[in-house]
Amino acid sequence: MALWWRGLAQRFTWLRSTNNIKERAYSIPSSLRNLHSSPRLSVQKEESHSDTKGPVSWKTVGATFAIGSGLLFLYAQMKNKKMEQLRYNQKELGQPAIGGPFKLLDTNGKVVTDEDFRGRFMLIYFGFTFCPDVCPEELNKMTEAMNILEKRVGSSAEKVVPIFISVDPQRDSTSQIKSYLKDFHPRFVGLTGTPEEVEKVAKSYRVFFSKDKEDGSDDYLVDHSIITYLIAPDGNFVTFFGKSTSADDMAKKIAEYL
Repeated sequence: MALWWRGLAQRFTWLRSTNNIKERAYSIPSSLRNLHSSPRLSVQKEESHSDTKGPVSWKTVGATFAIGSGLLFLYAQMKNKKMEQLRYNQKELGQPAIGGPFKLLDTNGKVVTDEDFRGRFMLIYFGFTFCPDVCPEELNKMTEAMNILEKRVGSSAEKVVPIFISVDPQRDSTSQIKSYLKDFHPRFVGLTGTPEEVEKVAKSYRVFFSKDKEDGSDDYLVDHSIITYLIAPDGNFVTFFGKSTSADDMAKKIAEYL
């Protein structure tokens, strides 16, 4: 019996040692696993790192140039589309709702018509020289807008002519207007005319004006619309600027059409 137990114990010991050998044979040391994987990882890291080295590539330069060219093309397209839409609205859909032909006198007594300004933008404001506050403010704003425009677009600003049309022909003579405009932009054109001529041009621009009293004296004020109009080189209405429009916004808007 003792011999039987001894044999069984020896057999069990042999089986355990055999299993340990198998486990050692099939297990891969961690050092070998690292040796197998680490070179590949290091190569990938080096390759990734090498892509970020060096100066700007020609590919980057080309992409930047393409984007810049695309933006310029888009700007030109938007500008052309805006002008085309303007022409469509005014020609295809009927006569312009604002603006029209006029015949007035400039500060030198010379007859001037709207045709004399073809090829240039007209920036028109209706007012009167005896205006105590609003007119000087608006003309100062136009002057500032023209100065801003000259700084931003250079000689292209000469395509815009600032014009002052008097709605007070009774008191605003050509010499009175000439003296009045000396305080504003040097390229201002002052215009006036007979009461009928002034009323006609004001009506075509939808400008309201009226004396505050009709007693025959020269002591009165004139109520009038406070709007500045931008007219295209072909004589068509482009846009208008209200009293709340700043000089900078006015210049920025005008520059879009130059």
